[in-house]
Amino acid sequence: MRHRYVFLVMMLILNSFTAWSYSKTEYFKTRDSLQARVNKSTNSAKADALFLLIRHITPYEKGSFQNLINEMKALNQQLDYPQAKAYYLQNMGDYYYYYNDLPKALDSYLQAIKIFVDEGNFKEAGMTYFRTVLTYYFTGNAEKIELYFPQAIRNFELCSCKTELAIMYYYLGYYHTNFNIQTELAQEYLHLAMKLGRESKLPSMYFAGFYSSLALSYRLESKNDSSIILLQKSNQLLGGNTNNDLLHKIINYNSLGISYENQQLIDSAIVYYNKSTELSKEISYLYLNTRKARALARIYANQGQNHKAIEYYNLSLLSAKHILESGRFYAGQENLYSSDWLTDAWPGVMKVFSTEGKRFWARGEICESYRQKANLLKTMRLPNEALEAYAQYHAYSDTLRIIEKSNELFNLELSYESDLKDNKIERLSTVNELQTLKIKQNNVFLYGLSILLLLVIFIAILLIRQNKLKTWHENTLLQQKLLRSQMNPHFIFNSMASIQNSILNDDPETASNYLARFSKLIRNILDNSIDESISIQEEINTIENYLALQKIRYHNKFEYKVVVDEKLDTETNEMPPMLGQPFIENAIEHAFSNKTIKGNIQVSFSQINASLLYEISDDGIGINEAMNYAPTNKSTYKSRATNITEQRIKVINKKRKTNILLSITDESAEANNKTGTTVVFQIPLNNGI
Repeated sequence: MRHRYVFLVMMLILNSFTAWSYSKTEYFKTRDSLQARVNKSTNSAKADALFLLIRHITPYEKGSFQNLINEMKALNQQLDYPQAKAYYLQNMGDYYYYYNDLPKALDSYLQAIKIFVDEGNFKEAGMTYFRTVLTYYFTGNAEKIELYFPQAIRNFELCSCKTELAIMYYYLGYYHTNFNIQTELAQEYLHLAMKLGRESKLPSMYFAGFYSSLALSYRLESKNDSSIILLQKSNQLLGGNTNNDLLHKIINYNSLGISYENQQLIDSAIVYYNKSTELSKEISYLYLNTRKARALARIYANQGQNHKAIEYYNLSLLSAKHILESGRFYAGQENLYSSDWLTDAWPGVMKVFSTEGKRFWARGEICESYRQKANLLKTMRLPNEALEAYAQYHAYSDTLRIIEKSNELFNLELSYESDLKDNKIERLSTVNELQTLKIKQNNVFLYGLSILLLLVIFIAILLIRQNKLKTWHENTLLQQKLLRSQMNPHFIFNSMASIQNSILNDDPETASNYLARFSKLIRNILDNSIDESISIQEEINTIENYLALQKIRYHNKFEYKVVVDEKLDTETNEMPPMLGQPFIENAIEHAFSNKTIKGNIQVSFSQINASLLYEISDDGIGINEAMNYAPTNKSTYKSRATNITEQRIKVINKKRKTNILLSITDESAEANNKTGTTVVFQIPLNNGI
């Protein structure tokens, strides 16, 4: 009888060659592509490529891993590239995970997470959080699983990684159907996984997995009809003959067998269990052979076909013992690169089962098969065989208890280590939240400051524009006043009268000379009233014409003199036009009007440092005395020339860096035995620049 079971296992091994070839081809195709990328890359790009290559080979090539990880370590020391260290830590975590050193795996993963988060690589941070979930998954630490799943999801949300989010929600659904049994919550997560899967256009094999897990949740609610419909939907998406499709169909057929068995439709259950068995032979998949054989043994025992049931118990034990010995779910080494579980085939998802995890699972299956076999042998009144089966059950059971006790100590160690790491993670999470809050606050402050700055600039522009308009208006009014002052009607009338008298007195030469000067003066005054500044020479010419005309008009009642410093460049340097003209007019009309002797006026231009000194002096009666002859009350009288000029200087100074200064001195009031008035303008040359 035993030779028959060995023959069956050998057939499973032989039938695996075709599927093995395909899996091996695909594995090395990806490996060669990644290796080529490493070979042609340098610096940080090489670190990126090396990271992906190591992640690909770690579950399968323990020997190659060491050489590649050493290369990654050396590259990490050469580069100023923090993520290279995170890559190294995640790769080392995978190595420890697959080869059963979970505390070190956890330590490596948590260190990698911190760097990935600091560098803003939220996708790999999420991937590494998921690895911590699997680490706790196989130690039965449910609290940690429920802590780290949300962390993985949060990081995938930060990078908008919909594919990875769909996978996370699938695993959450799987967790709540297989371990922490909450079927409604499981269904909610699985529907969310499908929604995200559709949005990211995932391949059909993902949806086959989603439907399979959803079917399990309905079966747990005794909704076997719904479970069967979903499993058939899943199978419709698995049209290929790849290892991955066949593996998934094996799992689905087994699940269909369970659902039909739950409905007491035994014939249908046997059909699907056998379908699962036949497909398992094609890829030598022992994991479900173990469970299917025990399920069939249970069915045949219930039908009274005890000897056939014993055969299937023995087949179940043989498959489980092969897994225990090899640490693999497949018969032989030929399927080394095949997927152990349906999600292993999903791109970017790490293999779920480690070698020791498979062996631990196999011991549990062996115990259960021996227990059920012993009970059946007892009912068959075969005490010796039953006793032997019970002995085997207790032997494996004792081993399991020892392992479980060891695992308890291991979990205590892991729990202690993880608590320390959790504190780091919580602190990291708090720091990240504070940083995020600080960034938001800074952004709000910057937005507010920007708006305030724009508002200030806008108001400043309005004020400047308003000030310019006001200045322009004031300047226009002053120019009009100045023009009216310069174009005194009496002066114009008297000048014209003087020209007329010269013509009547038959003095055409004087009249012609007067008329020429008068027309030139009028043109100068009109032109200069438009310009903001003119050359000093133009101002001198205007003043000489004006004084000459006034001297003729007043019948030589005064003499005048224009003095120009030789050092002064009168052609290049400029000044505001006709600043002194109103004071010259005042001197002629008021200073000399009550004098019996001839008066004198001197206008001088000189340079002191970077300023023009423009001085008008007369030897008339002085300002104070002239006020006695003013047309208005002395207390309120102020020379119109002085008032207009002061306003004009005020307007001009608004546009200058250095101000024009004006001083007026009544020489008669000074103790210097002099009479008259001195007016001095200090004007910065070159517009005060």
